[in-house]
This record gives sequence, C-alpha cells and structure tokens, in this order.
Amino acid sequence: MLIDVSGTMGNYGPWQSPVRALVAGILGGQIDGSDWTLDGDANTAVDFRLEDGDRVHLFRFGSIQTDGYPYFAPALVLQRNEFSTHFPLSREQFREARTNKPLALAVGAQSVMHAGKARLIVVSDFLVDSDLSADQRSFSNQFESKTSSEPPVIYSWRTNPRVQVKLLRFSGLEGSDRAGSPVGPQVAEMPRLSIVGTQFFDSPNRLVVMRWKLTGDATDVTYSVSVSDPGKGVAVFVRKGLPSQTVAWPAPPSGQFAWRVTASLRDGTSISSSTVPLMIPGASFVPIMLGVGGLLALSLAVWKYFNTRSDSNHLPGTPAKDPAIWKR
Repeated sequence: MLIDVSGTMGNYGPWQSPVRALVAGILGGQIDGSDWTLDGDANTAVDFRLEDGDRVHLFRFGSIQTDGYPYFAPALVLQRNEFSTHFPLSREQFREARTNKPLALAVGAQSVMHAGKARLIVVSDFLVDSDLSADQRSFSNQFESKTSSEPPVIYSWRTNPRVQVKLLRFSGLEGSDRAGSPVGPQVAEMPRLSIVGTQFFDSPNRLVVMRWKLTGDATDVTYSVSVSDPGKGVAVFVRKGLPSQTVAWPAPPSGQFAWRVTASLRDGTSISSSTVPLMIPGASFVPIMLGVGGLLALSLAVWKYFNTRSDSNHLPGTPAKDPAIWKR
C-alpha cells in the first residue's frame, strides 16, 4: 500500500479515517463504499483481500530521500491487524514536498512482486509530480517499459473527490531467482518487537524481571513497558524511556496481569509487542517454614542448656538431692 504524504494531501479535510476504513475493508474482504464513488469493476477488489500469512507493505511516499534505490523511506511490513495502528491519521504527517508518483509506483511494485505480479493500493490526489534525477528517471522508465497494468479500480471520496484510492495490478515484472523470492534491491523490513520472557525472584527481594528483543536494523531506540490489571482495566506498573531491553518491577503484588512493550524509533514512529499474560505468585511458604523451624531449634537448644545445667549442680560421686526435699 502506498500513501502520498506530500503537503497537498493535508488540505482536503479529514479524509484519513474514511480511507483507513475503506482499505481495511478491502484487505479483509468486507468493503463499505458508502462514502465513495466507484469507477471500474468492483469485483476486482476481491483480488486485494489478504489471505492467511500475507503481509501489508506500507509505504509513505513524499519527498524523495536519496538518489539511489529505494529513493523513499523504507516500508513498514505489517500483519493485517497491525495496519490500522500504523495508518497515518494526523494532518501534521502530510506536509512533505512534492512527490513523484510514477517513481513511487515502480518502487512499490518492485518491492512486493511475486511470480512477476504485484498488487498495489495507492492513496493520493495524483497531481503534478516532482522532477527526477537521471537515475530515478531511468528506474521509472524501465519499470513502465517492462510491465503492463490492468484498468484500475478507483474510489473517490464523496466529500472531496481529489482524494482517491486506486487498486492497481501489474504484470510482466522481472522474474525471481526462486519462487516468491524477488531479485534486485529490496526494501528493508521494519524492526519487530517481541517478548522474551519474565523471571520471578522471591529472595532476597521480591522482584519480577521482564525481557524483550528488537530484531531488525534500528538505532537510538527507547522502550516503554506497561503492566495492566485486566480485571480492573488499570495500569499497575509503567516505565518509559528505557534504553535497554530489560526492566525490573520491585515488590510486585500477586495476581494475574498482562504486559506489553513499545519501542520508539528514531524516525518518530513506534512499534509494539503483543500483549502477553503475567502471573505473579503469592508470598512464598518457604520463609514461613524457615522461621517456624528456627524457633523450634532455639527452643530445643534452651531446653538442653537448662537440663545440662541442672545435672551439673552436684559434684561427681555425690548423690543428688532428693527432689522431695526441694518441695519442703
């Protein structure tokens, strides 16, 4: 999916939520087109539904970033249930200089091609494009000369028809070195955040240590950890701005909790782990038993001490005093 984040897209009103809902419906196979006018064959949208295991490559194309491939910012590679979270909704996110849509289409299609074909969902106003360098123009021209596209399906927002969502299908892309493995330059995948596990300590101090890991190429990352009580719907432990991939929760209460981690990346975006359960046991019975055992041992030692002292109050060979005399 390609989203035009150039400045003109911020001037058409609050179109972001309707577009997100439309695209989510296309990906899920349940489209609500009540806010849209349709040009083209509506049945084409079925080909853009995600199957099990499919991912969404989300490109935000605006200003051209580099003279070399991939020219724009790298794509986010998302599962379907992550799409809505990462869709840009704020008007402030649409303020980059003029972009070049033919170049963006070439990069997007090249990045997701499979068996010589690619499907793209493009959100843009499709206005005037920026100029290209010689290398960028060559890449775009080669793409156009070697591929063919089927008639697009175009959704236009009723509130402002300049906002369009186009469904594009390309074929004739260069082959791959093995099935499903595109050759040529590839767009880097977004780093992924996952939970490693937790470790509980009851001595010498009650403590829970939580660990996670970030895979992928990312620097200057900070983390936030949140532990919540699902029954009460409140956060019971929160830490922000963590530089490392571990945190300790001192003196945690016992009970059933859930926790997750969020990574804040250098480019201003963030990714979150899945939410996982966390069970914290009650106070250990071992210290109680040790305390009881200590008291028993102390009592036995005192009893032995006084019993030995009583036996040593008379000299060897001298008969002990008759207990009956003590009672007089």
